[in-house]
Amino acid sequence: MVFRILVDVSHYETIQRIPDQYFPSEEYLFFFNSVGGNLADFDMLQQYDLIILGNPQPKYRDEQLFTSPELRIIKKYVKSGGKLLITTGNRGDFDHPNSWGSLRVFYKLTGIVQYAYAVNYISDPDQFIGKKTNLIIRDFPNHPIFEDFAPNDNLIFGKSTYLTIHPEVSSTVLLTTPKLTQCHNYATKQKTKLGSQPIFVYHRYSEGLTVVLGSSSFLTEDPTSGITAGSNSKFVKNLLEWILDQ
Repeated sequence: MVFRILVDVSHYETIQRIPDQYFPSEEYLFFFNSVGGNLADFDMLQQYDLIILGNPQPKYRDEQLFTSPELRIIKKYVKSGGKLLITTGNRGDFDHPNSWGSLRVFYKLTGIVQYAYAVNYISDPDQFIGKKTNLIIRDFPNHPIFEDFAPNDNLIFGKSTYLTIHPEVSSTVLLTTPKLTQCHNYATKQKTKLGSQPIFVYHRYSEGLTVVLGSSSFLTEDPTSGITAGSNSKFVKNLLEWILDQ
């Protein structure tokens, strides 16, 4: 079976290409919409098994990120059985107001009410690689995505933020930040102890599925935190297989 995956590039995403050499060409076909396009076409979205929003961000503070028609159509897509993968990173939702189409407006789909306007880091050299913002994740749940992970496997999540889950939404947390994690808040310019907070969450909405990660670096070719770092390539392969199997 061939899966069709749409990678959105119309919302100033960090992820505008996928290192598809790591995926069997006969299983995954990646498509990219136009830079000036939008996601407000339900018939178009229905052609794809998965939509990836790879760290969307506003170009300007007072500029619309997702339009009302896009929000409505994406919700309809997921509700009817579509699958949505959202990755963010440092600065999270950029503290972008809901009235300008912030990622937070998707909370019914994702269960996430805040993508912190912050960056996670660790000062302990045994807990990061290369840079303090490249967190080493070593604790994995009993879940199909990690069923072939060995004790020496680890993930490298670079330039990440943490996620806040709506108290009335039953989202599932798969990964949290390491216990020694701290964060730098860009709004207050304060550095605080963060501890273990959600960084990888999924939520079932009606017939569909949304998956949210607080980092995007694992989908890049960055040598210290990209797809070749740690066990990231195994993670990405397992992640896509699991999402598309749901």
